Amino acid sequence: MRNILYTTGSHGQFLKYLFDSYEHKHLLPAPFTPTGRSHNHAQKAAQVIAFDTFAEFKQANQSNTAAYEVCAVRNYAEFIKKSDTNYIILWEGFENFCYIFQCYIDRGGGKNNLGIKQLEQNVFDFENSYGEIPIFITDNLKKYFNFYGNTQPNRGLLRTYFLLNFFTYFENIAWKQNEQLKKEKGEVFTVEQILNYDLLKEKLKDIFDLELDFKNMHDKFIEKNYPLKEIKKIKQILFAIDNNTNLTIPKINVISEAYILFVLEKKHFDIPFLLGNNFFKTTNDILDYINYFPSYMKKPNNLFHKFYREYKRDSLNDK
Repeated sequence: MRNILYTTGSHGQFLKYLFDSYEHKHLLPAPFTPTGRSHNHAQKAAQVIAFDTFAEFKQANQSNTAAYEVCAVRNYAEFIKKSDTNYIILWEGFENFCYIFQCYIDRGGGKNNLGIKQLEQNVFDFENSYGEIPIFITDNLKKYFNFYGNTQPNRGLLRTYFLLNFFTYFENIAWKQNEQLKKEKGEVFTVEQILNYDLLKEKLKDIFDLELDFKNMHDKFIEKNYPLKEIKKIKQILFAIDNNTNLTIPKINVISEAYILFVLEKKHFDIPFLLGNNFFKTTNDILDYINYFPSYMKKPNNLFHKFYREYKRDSLNDK
């Protein structure tokens, strides 16, 4: 039995789809939902989370590959035998965390297939349509930001909420479970490999001793990948800032805005980046904010003091 172990958002179901296709020696029907997730295949193949015993799962799955989303299936070790072969999807660093974070948040808004876009429009509808996994954005807005309204929180408040999520990245279930997966024994796939067709095809060839052309399917996987498009925009913006180049900032979602502010605050350490509803329009606006920020108002984020082991001025930009 082959086991795929992965954190939420790291494309374990797409990899399972490819494993099943290789076992059948031809591509199976496209696995994608309208939002680009590969869970159409998972729904047809039956998921381990629905079964109490390995025998029940194996009988229903009709596959030699099981996929364990370890943020949800915490007891995955109970289903794995010593004779099984494990394939583990791992990722590294803050940028990949931002990508994973966006991938699993984008699962929401299922009724209208809007994902993060629906969250920006109506967080209450977003939470109600997220699916089988509970999500607590409005509860946390009450807890940390005194938001008790029943109308959509403004963009500045949502951005600050996600900024808090990035500042406390080490408490996020995906981050913690990814660190745990690094301790498991098995053959590693990286998220970067899964996003790169040539690397992924070569690795699957080594595993199955089989050549299978799935370029068109992988192209669809990339085309439907909204979070990946956001990461590319983030890279362009941060590159322009680092190189002192002016760039009109393209339309990005509220999570991408929060991540950019997270990176900037880590780098500049004692300059706070708390904004109102409107984000910066150009990278020159950001550079001016940094260059002319009043020295008498500079002060490190309180969270940098509270979590001083994670936030050391000289080592932050290595991750």
